[in-house]
Amino acid sequence: MSIILDAAVLKIHESAIDFVPEADRAQFEKYILKRWKHSPNTAKSVSSCVKHFYDFVEHAIAELTFDDIDEYIEHLDTCEFKRSSKMAYITSIHKYVQTVTYELNRRGARIVELFPPEIEFMLDDVENIEGDEGLIPDEIMDKILATARARSQREYVFFLLLKMCGMRVSECRSIKKKNIHLEDRYLVTGVVHGCRKSNKNGDKPSVYFFTQAVANQIRQYFTLLKLNEEWLFPGFHGNEFMAYPKYLFIDYSKIVGFDFNAHAFRRTIITKRFKMDCPINVSHLLANHAIEDIEFQHYIKLSIAERRALYDLWNPYK
Repeated sequence: MSIILDAAVLKIHESAIDFVPEADRAQFEKYILKRWKHSPNTAKSVSSCVKHFYDFVEHAIAELTFDDIDEYIEHLDTCEFKRSSKMAYITSIHKYVQTVTYELNRRGARIVELFPPEIEFMLDDVENIEGDEGLIPDEIMDKILATARARSQREYVFFLLLKMCGMRVSECRSIKKKNIHLEDRYLVTGVVHGCRKSNKNGDKPSVYFFTQAVANQIRQYFTLLKLNEEWLFPGFHGNEFMAYPKYLFIDYSKIVGFDFNAHAFRRTIITKRFKMDCPINVSHLLANHAIEDIEFQHYIKLSIAERRALYDLWNPYK
């Protein structure tokens, strides 16, 4: 393309370019010009998706974490998209991030796996998410936990926490033993870098509560860990804590005969609370969503006992 034509194409996509962080702008312009050459309509669609993405994550690709993508996908669930549109957004962003990451690394950057490993699995599953689809039915949840209990206490506790707390997978796999308070039935996670979107440096950890039955299972699981073990789910092959367990969601989906992804546990408990008429501010608090409305800020200041009481009141798995 000529320089004049390039400039004309970029002018068309100026509104999207304004949302792209300076660090990514050159790569985005190169990417959109390539897509325009393939198809102007494709470029228009990509431009819209990328604008929507950057408007939410608000920073450059080199600064992304797994949970930026996780929360973006969660955000898409709240948008009034058709299921085909949601799949188009995820697919488009996936390809864009992969392309830019490859180009940055080719030029000497060291950006590793910016898009979470589960996304390939989610792309296969996203067509099924509509209404109550994408949630885990009670009978399937029971089969998942029964299967996990038969396989190992580690997997059982892992899935039990995802079910009962509704935490993000990255938060669950990076729990430190010292931050689990069994007597008071809560744990603190999000203390490592990049474990969730609004907590890059671990200075704003998330608090999740659980039932006494879960506390009993965790206590039993503790006996299987080394006395000096730092992590609830230790890693293998040199990893400090559990690597992203993509294989678990694939294996269990096949075993129970129901496709589900990592985010389904979180989506399910949030939806169940909604159907219980749980106040939105309480739901946000228990799910550790960002609470932007200033009228809701006082909930953050509640004591552990008061927050645990809210968990017990709005626990759909009693």
